[in-house]
This record gives sequence, C-alpha cells and structure tokens, in this order.
Amino acid sequence: MYLLRNGSLALDLNRRSNGCLYVQRSDLGSAAWIPPSMIRSTLKTRQAYELAKSTDIPLLAAG
Repeated sequence: MYLLRNGSLALDLNRRSNGCLYVQRSDLGSAAWIPPSMIRSTLKTRQAYELAKSTDIPLLAAG
C-alpha cells in the first residue's frame, strides 16, 4: 500500500507497464496507472490501517 503525494492511499494491484504501477486509488475510488514519482512512501498494513483510522481517508478492502 502506498501513500501518494496528494495524501491519498493506493493499493498496489501488481501490474506494471512502461515504468508505471496499476493501483486502486482511494481518492478516485477506481483503479489507475500512476508513475512512481506520485508515491510519497510505502506503507506497511498496520501503518495504512492507523492512517485511515485517524483521518478521513477510506481504507480499501483488499481481497
């Protein structure tokens, strides 16, 4: 899971193309291709849970 530069969470969907990552974005509510430069940091599951719990960022359900 990633924290993006705009402050939203993104779940990695394990697809890569031309250097971009395919992620589920919490701010858009849909999947999108993003360049690695949009990623502020990589979060561990617990960090993502705590961030979502302490803010208004919705945590995406991962299957």
